[in-house]
Amino acid sequence: VEMQLRCLAIDWRRMRNLDDQIGALRGLALAEAVMGADAARLGALLDILMPKLTAAIHPDGGHVSRMPDRHILMLRQLVEIRMATSLAGADGAALADMIERMGGLVRMWRHGDGRIAHFNGAGKVPSEIVEETLSRSGTRSKTIQQAPYSGFIRIGSGRTVVIMDAGEPVNAAGGTITGLGTLGFEMSVGQAQLIVNSGQMMTDPTLRRVMCSTAAHSTVGLDNQNSSRLQDGRLASVSGVEVGEAQAGLLAVATHDGFETSHGILHHRKLYLRTGGANLRGSDTLEYTGAPGEIPNLAYVRFHLHPRVTAAPLPNGTVLMKIRGSRVGWTFKASGGNVEVENSVYFEDGLRQASQQIVVKVMVSEIRTTGSHEVKWAFTRSNQ
Repeated sequence: VEMQLRCLAIDWRRMRNLDDQIGALRGLALAEAVMGADAARLGALLDILMPKLTAAIHPDGGHVSRMPDRHILMLRQLVEIRMATSLAGADGAALADMIERMGGLVRMWRHGDGRIAHFNGAGKVPSEIVEETLSRSGTRSKTIQQAPYSGFIRIGSGRTVVIMDAGEPVNAAGGTITGLGTLGFEMSVGQAQLIVNSGQMMTDPTLRRVMCSTAAHSTVGLDNQNSSRLQDGRLASVSGVEVGEAQAGLLAVATHDGFETSHGILHHRKLYLRTGGANLRGSDTLEYTGAPGEIPNLAYVRFHLHPRVTAAPLPNGTVLMKIRGSRVGWTFKASGGNVEVENSVYFEDGLRQASQQIVVKVMVSEIRTTGSHEVKWAFTRSNQ
């Protein structure tokens, strides 16, 4: 065991991936604690670990990958490191503070059923593991409304929760982007999820590309193109992020420029949740900046529905929604485009499930003349 311990103490330095280094240091800390290392020895290990954590974790507590599943894995590792250093009597105050901030992000991503929102490939971690991780971490931080460095927003009232991706895509290892759903959001009501993103990171390369695409998220797409494209060096940047109280409710606002290089278009999104949570109103505005590029043709505002939600379109463009097992229904209305209900797919725990999506289709071929186009929409609760 001592020989393996000495090898690990050398081998972790050869690892190129920061997460792998931290994982190896976690193993080293546990082994040192079991072998009876004193506080000074574990304290020295913490001195090595903390700068690496500072590089891997944003000041608001979010993993730099913006991937909730990877974030939760690292949080579990840090909880085990804290246990080892505590056993040796080492000062772990800085580590405890890091764990507290990371726990706050996990709570921010959680829906009422305990599951994590499907951003950037999330969906593989069961709700039981999420709950166990938070319990073991001992974090008591309140659920935060905004993580400015990690790029997420959460607004909630009554039993309704809305979580939005208001951050910039991350160029992950291997020349891929973890998620292309900039300004996408999810919505849940109590234990039931209503609006979702399609799924999780898959091992199959083709499925992974599909599940990471803009069209797989509840956001705006343009001419079936992604809002970021690594091959062209086109990564959406986000600006104008605001969240806070508004008249009789909460308001979240953000803008991204992912389509500016390709089409000369900015996407502005506003989400307004009325006090009590019975009404979510939004607007999506496409603005022409005058920049060169392709002339846009068709925009899509997508709202992917959870598999437990059944949607039925009416001739006037209204969509009626029923959540399985709930006596409460929801209606969707929109102006500024044609509303359709289409098939979709949803992945959770490695399982593929059939679902539906509401799509507002908008002709924007004249936007260089009109300057902008706005789609207004609303989800409203109705007792049935």
